[in-house]
Amino acid sequence: IGARMPFFITLVLIMGYYSIHVKSKKSIILGFMFLMVSLFFLVYSKSNLVERVKNVTSMQHSFPEGDYAKEFKKISSEDIRKGIYFCNWLLAKESPIFGYGVGDVQDKLESCYLEKLNSNVYQMFQYNSHNQYFQVMLSAGILALVFLLLSILIPLYVAFKQKNYLWFS
Repeated sequence: IGARMPFFITLVLIMGYYSIHVKSKKSIILGFMFLMVSLFFLVYSKSNLVERVKNVTSMQHSFPEGDYAKEFKKISSEDIRKGIYFCNWLLAKESPIFGYGVGDVQDKLESCYLEKLNSNVYQMFQYNSHNQYFQVMLSAGILALVFLLLSILIPLYVAFKQKNYLWFS
């Protein structure tokens, strides 16, 4: 889903902006039809999208286990991410206020992967936090996360108050 998500979001935002500023019902219907055709193309042009959604909905809730060289067919990227997010959460609970420092986060993550997860996939490849919000919190703590969120939310609030929907989107 990841590579197509920006395209999908862009289509939705264009349609939202279009529907606010276009007053003709005929134009709105044509725009909606364009969105539906685009979404159909997005979903069915790449057959693995439907397959990945099925994989995510039928996933077992366990971490990858065993030797990656022998078990790689059983270990999905979603399974690996569960382990990554598990370690993110553990580390965030251990040092929520100040974090670990920008240069130490990766070492802490790798240490957690080694100690808490029973698979060598985390040693074969280097995995970061896979989440910008967790990365900021692990690096500099909850205060830095609050500042990041405010730097996102305040411009959204200002754009909405000014009815500048293009800036908002």
